[in-house]
Amino acid sequence: MTDKTEKTDMTPAEEKAAAAGETAAPGGKPAKSAGKDDLSGPESLNKRIRVAGAPVWAVLIVLLAMLAGILVWAAVETVETRDENGQTEQIHPIRYVVN
Repeated sequence: MTDKTEKTDMTPAEEKAAAAGETAAPGGKPAKSAGKDDLSGPESLNKRIRVAGAPVWAVLIVLLAMLAGILVWAAVETVETRDENGQTEQIHPIRYVVN
């Protein structure tokens, strides 16, 4: 007769996941299958998908505001430059970039 109480290094959650054919994630929690719980049918198509959290959106808004500020500065301000003869000239940065 064989004894079915073999000693393993797996936690109970890992043993349960192994018996179900799933792999266990670190920490003993069963790994989530490829979204089978999330997509149970056509009624789940109306669920919102979270693309990014609030901190990501905040960083994106700050970067876009900085870009808008740089473009406004480049269109409005002038920069004084000096050529090799010592002559000064006022240029608009946006025109320098565009042309």
